[in-house]
Amino acid sequence: HAVVLCGGTMQPFEDLRQQLFTNLPPGRLRTAAYGHIVPPERVAPVIFSRGPRGSPLSFSFGSRGAPALMDELGELLLALAATVPDGLVVFVPSFQYEAQLV
Repeated sequence: HAVVLCGGTMQPFEDLRQQLFTNLPPGRLRTAAYGHIVPPERVAPVIFSRGPRGSPLSFSFGSRGAPALMDELGELLLALAATVPDGLVVFVPSFQYEAQLV
């Protein structure tokens, strides 16, 4: 049997190993890490403080589930997707929050 975990933000891996593979004998776990594969000229990290309607984008834990905020974020992403020719990568803090947004 094999378990393959892939992701871009799994470091430090030791924490993940302690949570998921506590009973695995030493030597049975193999890991690999690779450098950034997207050329720097294709990366444009951008932070938006306001949405297209001018509403502040404040994603504190207590306010990030507000329907008006999620609508504002949706409008922003739609506007960006219509402008950026080759697509977007959007990072969210958890799978649970991603499910709320979608």
